[in-house]
Amino acid sequence: NKGDPLWNSLVVAGVHEGKATLGTVDHIGTAYTEDFIVTGFGGHMAMPIIRESWRADMSEEEARTLVEQCMRILYYRDCRTINKITLSKITSDGAIVSEPYTLSTKWDYASFIKAKAGVDTGGSW
Repeated sequence: NKGDPLWNSLVVAGVHEGKATLGTVDHIGTAYTEDFIVTGFGGHMAMPIIRESWRADMSEEEARTLVEQCMRILYYRDCRTINKITLSKITSDGAIVSEPYTLSTKWDYASFIKAKAGVDTGGSW
């Protein structure tokens, strides 16, 4: 998008008629509300995890754990980002925004360490 703000997908959260509301709107005006919203690459990597794990009666801690799991996976897949996130909670009393914090990561998985391509390893291409 070359920094063009018109190509953003926005997540909108609030309270409407006494009920928590979560929605999104994209650059062409497609707008909808849903129980959970993902944007960008999250639609490919995080949405399947959320669909499998989300429940309407989740505790705040369970929801935080699910968000952190999704963000950690997205972090591993994007080499141009950092593992720092900020979470928000919206209630009828207002918004609470956490301080940025760093997700724990693990880089010594065998598949991360072992070479996967190259003449000396049999290559995968």
